[in-house]
Amino acid sequence: MPLQFLAATIAGFVLMCTVTPFDRLRTKMMAPKDESTKRDMSLIQHAEDIFDKDGYSGFYKGSYAFWANNGPKKCLQFLAFEHLQKMILI
Repeated sequence: MPLQFLAATIAGFVLMCTVTPFDRLRTKMMAPKDESTKRDMSLIQHAEDIFDKDGYSGFYKGSYAFWANNGPKKCLQFLAFEHLQKMILI
């Protein structure tokens, strides 16, 4: 069980690291600060805007709240998947 918990934690962390930049882009597109100019920008233009202002770390701005919310959920999801897989296959 501890090994599965460690594996689920690592898998959840990797998942969150890959999803967070896209969540940041989605949030920026859905809640623009300036309605007239930001509304018509594409995904690539938003990504360039974030990179120009903050660099690579800009894609992970606000990620602590995202990780605190989704991290435990993903860990439990992977653990539940492992247990269900054992129940079904055995």
